[in-house]
This record gives sequence, C-alpha cells and structure tokens, in this order.
Amino acid sequence: MRIAFVTNEYTTEDNFSGGIANYLHRVCLFLKEAGHDPEIFVASTKNKDIISDNIIVHQVLIPTLTTTDNLSAHPWVLTSFYLNKKLEQVNKVNNFDIVQYSNWMATGIYRLNYLPSVTRISSFQSMWVKKNNQDTSLEEKLELIALNKSDVIYCPSLFLKNVVQNYVHQNINIIETPFQIEIKKYNYSLYKSILNNKKYLLFFGQISENKGITEISEIINTLLNNNPNLYFVFVGSGDTSKLTHSQIICIPPQKHEKLYPIIQHSYAVVLPSRVDNLPNTCLEAMAHGKIVIGTRGASFEQLINNGKNGFLADKQNSNDLLATIDTVLKINPTKKLNIEKQAQKTINRLNPKNTIKKLIKFYQNTIKKHSIHPAQTF
Repeated sequence: MRIAFVTNEYTTEDNFSGGIANYLHRVCLFLKEAGHDPEIFVASTKNKDIISDNIIVHQVLIPTLTTTDNLSAHPWVLTSFYLNKKLEQVNKVNNFDIVQYSNWMATGIYRLNYLPSVTRISSFQSMWVKKNNQDTSLEEKLELIALNKSDVIYCPSLFLKNVVQNYVHQNINIIETPFQIEIKKYNYSLYKSILNNKKYLLFFGQISENKGITEISEIINTLLNNNPNLYFVFVGSGDTSKLTHSQIICIPPQKHEKLYPIIQHSYAVVLPSRVDNLPNTCLEAMAHGKIVIGTRGASFEQLINNGKNGFLADKQNSNDLLATIDTVLKINPTKKLNIEKQAQKTINRLNPKNTIKKLIKFYQNTIKKHSIHPAQTF
C-alpha cells in the first residue's frame, strides 16, 4: 500500500521532540520494513521534498497571515489547506491507497474525499486547554469538524477513546502504538559529560502543566533536600523557571541517540501527567527497563500494574507523588530489578511484528469501506 501521513510535525523539523513526530517516524519505518510505501506530508518552514531514513518527506511551507478576523487565516485552517493541496498534487502523479491524518491541529479539515482516510487521535483539545468557564474554543470546534470528516478514527488508549467517543459520530477503534527501540547505536557523549556516576530521577518530554510539572515543582525541593545524593534531571522544552534547586539539571530536547543513554542510566522516570495518551515517554522508559512513576486516570493503567511493573500516583496530587517517589527510592535492589524486568516485558506486546499487522488490516478494511460508501463532500 501507498500510505500518506498528513501531520503538523515530524522528526525532520525543528519541533522533532513531539510525540506525534516520534510516533510517525517509528510507524513509517515499521511499515517500510513490512513492504509498504509510507510518505510524510509535514507542516514546515520550507517547501522541499527530501528523503529521511528512506522515507519520502514532503515539507510544506505554511504561510503566516497577520489578519485575525478571518477564519481562513487561522493557523490550523491554513495548515490543513496547504498540506492537502500538496497531497493532491502528489496523488495525481502516483495514487495513494489511504491517508492518515493527525488530529492535532485538525489536519483533516480539507481532507480529500476521494481518498480513504483514517485519523489517529493523539490528544484532545478539550482535555488540554484551560476552560476558565469559557465557551468551546475555535480550536476545539475545528478539531471536531476534522474528526467527523474522517472515514474512521482510532487511538492507542482506552482512556482517550472514552473521552472522545461522546463527541464524534462513529465508533473509535483502539490500536496500540507499534513500538520497539529503533536506534542501533547510542551516543553517550552528553550523558558522560553531565550525568556520569550520578543517581538521578528523570522527567523528559514537554515541560508543561498538563505533563505534571506543577506537581513536581511543588515537591522537588523537599525531595532533593531529603536525598542529598539524588539529582532530578529534566530533558525537554518548556518553562523551567521554578526549578532552581542545586540538584536539578535541565537539558534541552535531544535526538534519541543522545536521549536514550540518559533514560538508560536513570534510577526511575517520573511522568505525572494530568492528561496523556499512552505516551511515547512511557514506552521508551519501560522499553529500557526503567521504573515509570505515572498517574492514575491518564492512560498509564493500560501499561502499568501498580507495584508490579511500575508505579501510579494520584493525578494532580503532589503529596501522593512524593510518597510514591519515596517508595520507589526505598525499594531493595532485588525487587527493583524484578520490576524493571517486568516493565521491559510489558512493552514486548507492542512489538511491531504484532501491532503493524493490526494497523495494516485496519487500513485495508477502511479502503474496502470507502469503496462501498465513498466519503461525502462537506
């Protein structure tokens, strides 16, 4: 199959660290390995067709308009329009069998109705924005318009399905994220220069309120004062102004070659998200045999059995987060090793040899459905 992926981010772009970018990079590699032809259409600061890791990537320049009173000038609307315009051009030369849209930034608003389409939900705007007693935002409306234009929808977590299902006209399918560590050779230079021989907890990813940075900042001074030989390392982009303790180390986003050694040598990984969707950070940490401290009610339960292969703290509860971290720090080495082995074993179910087959069958069924019931023009 020829499969087009329409997205606002990919690993070739400056915003490479996003979960969507890393997910798409992996799934395209796995599809390529299975004999299919994925191509990426990504919002970019340039117009250029390149090849990255043997994957064709169409970088599409999205113009920025200064007017704010015109819906057509909205960044999400512009992104969808120009990405789909490029898709249409390429499809005329060599037809695609199916298109997968990213729901983030509503890339499917201008979907091509004559091509079968699926949308993968990686987040949901209503969960991420602060409501402040305001009416539904324009972005929320745009996201729902795009979702309801899709032939079929899927997401990796039961948690997100249950949240979004009430907002769309069709059943949401669950297909867990294909995952295995794709990097063959690690670069240890950054780890050795900053973290060598240090005992540290690790947070990596977007440093934001929704990822639990507020809860961490509320307890981090107490945690580190009580553990003078422990460091807390943050790798990612975001506001770190409240992280001022001398045992805190902040590192900007890193490519996987340099990030993975930092994960590999951490004592445990702390991911106290308020909302999430079976995040890549959790998968990457558990695949490296790390204990993950996640949160209840944010999709981590789909992977973590509390106390068996990781730990769960109550969401938006800094006291419970501190207590859970203390529990992990006091685990005896034998039990810790067993939990780490179970974490690594859990990720084996996401091996692409199994999950890619499910995704391919899902695509094939969507193509059949579209041929019988073509999408309506909106």
